Amino acid sequence: WSTSHRDNKEDFSRYVKEEECHYLVDLASPQQAEKHYEQSSDWEEVARFPFLDLPASRFPYKSLYIPLLSPAKNGYLPYLVLRSRSRTTPRMSYSEKEET
Repeated sequence: WSTSHRDNKEDFSRYVKEEECHYLVDLASPQQAEKHYEQSSDWEEVARFPFLDLPASRFPYKSLYIPLLSPAKNGYLPYLVLRSRSRTTPRMSYSEKEET
């Protein structure tokens, strides 16, 4: 484990520039200060998953999954996988496939 994981601190050395990304994972929250990538024409949605919104969810439904009740009582935000529209997706060459 690196220090950033042990101390639960953000490690900025792990980030890459947006211009270099082919894919992006984003939690689309109305309160986020960061750019809303899902609203940008530069990115297209590939996948969407529900992510529990704690402030919009009530106890005990946010702590325990209760079929039929939890989805109705909890709030969810979209957790998105986005693909760049301007960058082509890198593909493995035939020689790279043989090495793995």
